Amino acid sequence: MGITRARRLPTRQSGFTLIEALISLSIFSLLIATLLWGFSQGLNAWEKGYQQEQTQLRLLQRYNWIERLLKQAVCADYRYYQGNFLPYFIGEPDSFSVITAAPLFDDPGFIKPIRLRIAKTEQGITVLYQEGEWHSDAGRGLRWAKTETALLTQLHSAKFIFEAPAFPRPAELDERMLTPKERKRYRNQPVWLEQYDTDYLLRMPRRVSLHFVDDHDNTHTWLFSLPDTSDAWGLEIYHDAF
Repeated sequence: MGITRARRLPTRQSGFTLIEALISLSIFSLLIATLLWGFSQGLNAWEKGYQQEQTQLRLLQRYNWIERLLKQAVCADYRYYQGNFLPYFIGEPDSFSVITAAPLFDDPGFIKPIRLRIAKTEQGITVLYQEGEWHSDAGRGLRWAKTETALLTQLHSAKFIFEAPAFPRPAELDERMLTPKERKRYRNQPVWLEQYDTDYLLRMPRRVSLHFVDDHDNTHTWLFSLPDTSDAWGLEIYHDAF
């Protein structure tokens, strides 16, 4: 009688093989890398948007500062020059100075000369702000404080221009008797000038324009209006009173 041997059935293995584990790990790593790349791109976009927003806020703040300076400029006949009582305003393409009742570093209502100047610095083209010293005025001579404060920095270019008001020449005034500077005083329409001096133009400018290009090559043109009337009594008031 023969002996029968029981056949051993093959057992089924459970789990992943090494190749399957490597493939799964590669897919998981690819997904993680994709997620991290997307997160990095989103973070960069957020930082760029935040920086742009902060830049716009800083520009708006500087605009408001300069607007306040010029909106409260003193248009009174503040100084005596060659027989005339005149307001004070001197402007060049790279600077201007004026008397204001709203200096940045003093209480509102305190009257003080101020100057904005465009200069080349280590940070590129910069718009600098400067105030006059105490008891310094246009009539007795201006003494500027040694400290200048940067309002705008890292600019590619900047320039001031000034809008002169209409000032028709009286018919009885012979133009041939006027000096070249005096001829610039008279005009039938407002005109933009690169130089402005109330010594011969007699009146304050209507507006000041600051044109500049920032470090991102964005072009800006800021317009600031000046008051055209004064709350001070003029000589005509005193003359009529007597």
